[in-house]
Amino acid sequence: MRLDNEPAAVLMGHPSLFEKQKEISADKIHSDDFQHNLMVLKNSQYRLDGIGLAAPQIGWMARVFCLGIDNNNRNRYAGAPDIPFQFWINPKIRAVSPTTSWGWEGCISVPGIRGWIERPSHVDVEGLNEKGEVVQMRMTGFAAKVFQHELDHLNGTLFTMRVSDIHLVVPMESMKYQSQWAKKWPTPSANKTPPGVLSPSR
Repeated sequence: MRLDNEPAAVLMGHPSLFEKQKEISADKIHSDDFQHNLMVLKNSQYRLDGIGLAAPQIGWMARVFCLGIDNNNRNRYAGAPDIPFQFWINPKIRAVSPTTSWGWEGCISVPGIRGWIERPSHVDVEGLNEKGEVVQMRMTGFAAKVFQHELDHLNGTLFTMRVSDIHLVVPMESMKYQSQWAKKWPTPSANKTPPGVLSPSR
């Protein structure tokens, strides 16, 4: 398929967000339609003010996502570090760290809320880039969290399914007033950790 130039975001409840995406054959990566869709995915990430975006979130049923953070799209995660923009095609996690970290997550497809989520602190990953080249690396810190969040999309999982306690979900609007929250609510670490920053404890 060939995407429109500015597709709408697919929102929670749509069946495409709960499907496991199939791997892309290498011969398709260099096709005009596929390369066009990659550029639409990238442009949509920035247009929708995301730090990552998976293909199903814009109606493209493909095992592809992109991620990256700079001053043009840091608004929703002010404390996040720079992450070079990158495409991931057929991404896989080969190994995960025994240690974990916690952080606030939101999603273009789940507007209006954030969840306090635990994930492995680093992951060894592998996939293809936009040229069809094999890429292997260790993702650490906030980049590891974003990678895992986007990979979840390709497996039909939303961040809300990762929330361990309903009390760890808050309205996005309330994040503006985090400094005024009740002491230690919803947890001591969640109380004082801004979006884009990680904590070693719940």
